[in-house]
Amino acid sequence: MAVWAHDLHLMGASDSTLPLGAHLRRLYGDAFYMFRLSFNQGEFRSHLYPFGGPIGDLQTHRIGPASRESLDASLARTGLPLFALDLRGAPTDGPVATYLETPVGMREIGAASPLVTTTSTN
Repeated sequence: MAVWAHDLHLMGASDSTLPLGAHLRRLYGDAFYMFRLSFNQGEFRSHLYPFGGPIGDLQTHRIGPASRESLDASLARTGLPLFALDLRGAPTDGPVATYLETPVGMREIGAASPLVTTTSTN
């Protein structure tokens, strides 16, 4: 089964909330996989949601390359057109662990989008 939801809904527990992801992890344990989709540039479809305004019609949005420092651009620099990166077995110490613990910008696009927003999480 696949559930398509925003990252914030699928994350684990935080200090103040118990989102869907925490419930799924508790129910399915290691059989629960969360995928985050990312892309460097191109088109996506979403409802336009201008700041302070009502949600508009479904539209195609075109965006240019992500900022060089972003996760999206870093993944694009691999040159691979499509891949899955499994981080469940990532090291817990050393340079890879340090990188994964460092906040990095990434695009955050959902069903209703103010075109492009960013967040500071890995």
